[in-house]
This record gives sequence, C-alpha cells and structure tokens, in this order.
Amino acid sequence: MYDKKKFLILGGVIACIVFLLVLWNFSSSGNRLAKEPEGDITAFYYDYGSYFGGYYTYELVRRYDGTVAFTATGGNGVDLDIYTYVDSSCLDELTEIVNESRIYTWNGFNKSDNGLMDGYGFSLAAGYSDGRILSAHGYGKEPSSYNEGHKALTAFFEKLCDNYDVSFAQENPGVIGNIEYFIYTYKTPECGKKTYYLTKNKTGSVEFEVSGEGLETKKTVDISVVQKLENLISEKEIYKWDGFDEEKNYSVEDQGFSLLAGYENNRWIMSSGAEKYPEGYESGHQALVEFFEALCE
Repeated sequence: MYDKKKFLILGGVIACIVFLLVLWNFSSSGNRLAKEPEGDITAFYYDYGSYFGGYYTYELVRRYDGTVAFTATGGNGVDLDIYTYVDSSCLDELTEIVNESRIYTWNGFNKSDNGLMDGYGFSLAAGYSDGRILSAHGYGKEPSSYNEGHKALTAFFEKLCDNYDVSFAQENPGVIGNIEYFIYTYKTPECGKKTYYLTKNKTGSVEFEVSGEGLETKKTVDISVVQKLENLISEKEIYKWDGFDEEKNYSVEDQGFSLLAGYENNRWIMSSGAEKYPEGYESGHQALVEFFEALCE
C-alpha cells in the first residue's frame, strides 16, 4: 500500500537536513557560543567518517516530556542502527565532556579541502538550554583540539551503544521518538468512510483535521495531544499492527482501515486491512476513534 523504502530514505534525508539547518540558522542570528557555555545541552548531533571508510551519526534529544531519545546509525559498511531512550543524566555527562575537552572552542569552525575525493569529515551541532548554539563542520580540515574532543565524544557514544537494550527495541518497534504525523482511515457500513489527520508543523504547532461523508473539521491543537497519542499507541500496542496488510487481498468495499504514523527518527507504523484485521484491532480502533472524536469537540 505504501512504498516503505522510499519513505525511509526520504524521511532520513529530511530529518538530517532539518536538524542541521535549524541549528545553523539559529547560530547565525547572534546566539553562537563565544566561550564556555553556562547552560545545559538539550540536543546534540555528531557525525564523522568518510565515504569508503564508513560513517557514524549520533543524536541525543531531550523531548518536550523530559525524556531523552538516543539514535546511533552507520553507513557505508558500518553496522549501527539504534533507536532508544536513555537516562536524562546522559545530557549532563555530555555537557561536562564538551566543557572539559573544550569542544566548545570548535564553534564556528567551517573549513573544507574540496580537492579531497574521499576525505574525512565531521559535523557537530548542539543546542543549549539558554538558547545558544554550538556548531562546527570540517572536511579534510579540523579544529586544533579536535583529536582530544573526538576521542571523548566517541568513547561517550560507544558506551551508550554498549548499554543499548536490544529487547526494548524488539518489543517496542516504531515507538521510539516523537510522532511527526498520523493518518488513520476507517470505513464501516454504518458510518461510511472517515479519516483523521494529525500533523506537527516545523513551528511546533499541531494541526488536526477530520474528513468524511458530510464531515469536515480542521483546527490547531496543543502539542500535548501528540504525547497522549504516543501513549495510546503504546498502551493499546497499536505499534504491533505494523506490517499487517491484508487490504489488497480482498474486495470488500464497505469496510476496512489504513494507518500511517511517521516518527521523527524515521521509524514508521504502516498497516491496512479490509476483511482481516491485526490482533487487538477492535480495542485499538475504539481507543483511536474516541481519542480523535474528543478532539472534535
């Protein structure tokens, strides 16, 4: 029903671009760090490597509910694919590392050797609680204290990876991270077809929309609605519907459902059915409908 591979690739590219652009644009507005920062890190992005040698990408983000999401991915031969939560103290430890290793002195570094065909490169972006930004980028060139700082950062992130709870990810596929958008459509002989849309915009606002036969609702809702939906998906184990796709095998026209949820960490929940439904569908469907209908009031 959906081209999952294309969604994943596109989502990954967009997520990385948005994250870096937001921090780089903000840093150019007079909020760049000139000395050791006094605030705490709330978001951190670090990637390094080369095309043929492989590359690593790490990201730590404090969510609006206070939890901290950690992602670690690799490419070009590096086998790394971690999406999980970590203790919030990790950001405190990272803040100390940035200060003690004087990584903040990298701020503003942006040099490249464009003559290299397969050079080593890195990018770093950190957001602080006081609104200031630390950002640095290099390709074939590095700041003077780079080796010491890089060694400290990789040791920190490798420790997080070593402590990764694989069973948590296996039991909660698609649950890690914040929902960026959610689309749920269902059709019954009694009610006809109805679709609910929930979309988080770049500004942080959340748009809610309902469409159906004789129905049309569109409004802005509080960001807390997204957290409540994430909790509902976890409590009702709706994430376990992912991959269920029986709609294409049946010709039923007056009943069925489809669900598409996109998360900020490029994970997805995709499911559809028309005559057969995933386990727990009735309970999950009822909870979703009650949740969205309450938003209509």
